[in-house]
Amino acid sequence: MPGTTVEEIDGLLEKLEQSLIKIDKVQGSSVKLDAAQNDCLSLIEKARDAMMACLQDKTDHGTRPKLTAIFGGDCARISKMRSFLEACHFTGKHAVDKRLEMCIGSCGIVEGVLREKGMTDKLRDANKLFIPWRGPAAAEAAQDKGPSKPTAGYEPPAPAQAVAPAPSVKAPRIPEWAADGAPVMAAGRKGDLVVPAPGGEWKIRWEDGTTEGVGDWGSIEEAPSSPVPGWVAGGQAVVHGGRRGVITSGGPGEPWKIQWEDAATEELIFDWAGIVKAAGEETITTSAGTNFDEVAADVPRVLTVTITSELDPAFDFGPGGTMVMEMSHIMVNISTTCEPAWPSNAPAFPPTQDFKIPTDDLKKIVFDPDKPADMPGGTVQTAVVGQGEICSNVPDWLTVQVQRQTMAPWGSHKLLEGKNETELHYEVEVESTVSMGDGPTDDSSSIGIGLSVKFTGWLTGHKSAVFQPDGNPKAAPVR
Repeated sequence: MPGTTVEEIDGLLEKLEQSLIKIDKVQGSSVKLDAAQNDCLSLIEKARDAMMACLQDKTDHGTRPKLTAIFGGDCARISKMRSFLEACHFTGKHAVDKRLEMCIGSCGIVEGVLREKGMTDKLRDANKLFIPWRGPAAAEAAQDKGPSKPTAGYEPPAPAQAVAPAPSVKAPRIPEWAADGAPVMAAGRKGDLVVPAPGGEWKIRWEDGTTEGVGDWGSIEEAPSSPVPGWVAGGQAVVHGGRRGVITSGGPGEPWKIQWEDAATEELIFDWAGIVKAAGEETITTSAGTNFDEVAADVPRVLTVTITSELDPAFDFGPGGTMVMEMSHIMVNISTTCEPAWPSNAPAFPPTQDFKIPTDDLKKIVFDPDKPADMPGGTVQTAVVGQGEICSNVPDWLTVQVQRQTMAPWGSHKLLEGKNETELHYEVEVESTVSMGDGPTDDSSSIGIGLSVKFTGWLTGHKSAVFQPDGNPKAAPVR
C-alpha cells in the first residue's frame, strides 16, 4: 500500500464531515439513511486503513517524521478525525458494524504516538477546539464563508498582508497572552514573565533563578502550564516521580520553589503536573506477611511493561519446486511489574497477558523460483496490530507512570536438497503505545496498550539466488 499523504487525510476528513451532514439531512427516510450510513462506514474504513498504513510504514522510524508531519504540528487532523468518529451514531444493522470501533482504536494509537513525541499539550488544545463536533449547522456556516483549503479548516488562515512599519519604528509587539507569571519558553529554556514597572521593560525569571529582559518578543513563546493546586503552601511535603521534597517559598508576587531531598539547591516550579501532596513518612500496615509495611498510597508507582512475541512459521517444499511458508498468528505476551508494590487497597492488575494476533497475509506464502517477480528479493513483509489493557481500573488517587521494554525474536528454518541449503530467516519488530481511558467508575481510569507487530521473512542460500537482481545467493545474516 502506498504511503499515507496529507492530501489523502485532508480529503477523507472533508468527506467524513460531509457524510455526517448528509446523515443528519436524511433523517426520516429509511432508504436514504441506510445508504448514507453505508457510505459513511466506507469512509471510516478508508480512514482506518490510511492511519494504519501510516503507523505501519517501515521507513518511518525513530522520531516518526512522516506520521508527525501528517498528524502532528497543531494536532488538528487527528483531533478532527476523533471528533467526526465520536459524532457517528449509527442505527439498525450499522450500529453493530465493527469498522467504527476499529477506526477509533487506530485513532487512539496515533494519538499515543503523538503523546510519546511530546505533543500532549498540542493535542489537548486541539481537542478543546474540535471536540465535540459542532454539528451540521456550524459546518455549513464555515463552508458558506467561502472555499476552504484542502485541510478543511484545520490550518489557520494566512494573516492579512500587513503594511511594514517604517524602519525607524522598533517598538516591540507585546503578545496578548503576556501577563505577570505567564509561563514562557525561549531557546529551550523555561521561565515566567515579570510585569515591568511603569516605563520599564518586561523581564523573564528563568528556571535557574536568573532574570533578564525580554528584548525580542519574536523569540519568546507561551509555554504550557498547569494551575497551582489549592493545597500548595510553604512547608508542605510533596512527591514527584519518586522524588520527595518540601515547598520552601512562594506566594503573591513570588515563584514557588521546592527543595528536593536529592538536590543541593531549590528548584523553581512552573509546572505542577504530577506533583502530589505527600503523606510524610506514614505507612499503611496490612496483614500480608510478618511486620509488613506497605508503601504509602500517594507515592507514585512505576509500571514496567515487558513485551515479548512468539512465532514459529512452518517452512517446507511445495509442489513444482516451490517453497511454502505458513503462519496463522503471532503470540504477544505482556508482563507487568510495579515498583513500589501495587497498593493492596487498589484493584489488582493482571501480571501477565497473552494476545493472539492473526496474520492473515501469512497463512500461505509461496516462493516460486519460476515466478521470482512475485516475491522481489525473496522477501515477505507484513504488519498487524492489536490492542489490550495493562490495567482496567486505576483509582484517581493513585499516580502511575508506565515504562516499556520490548524483546524482538528472530529465527530461521533450513531446507536441504542434497548438499544445497536454502534458509528462511525471520524477525519481528514490536512497537507499542500507551493510552489512558475511562475506568469502570467515575473516579477511575484505565491504561491501554496498542501494539504494532512487523514481520519480515527472507530467503538466503541456494534457491535465494533466483530472487536476487544479480542472480547471486543472498548471504545469511550474522547474529
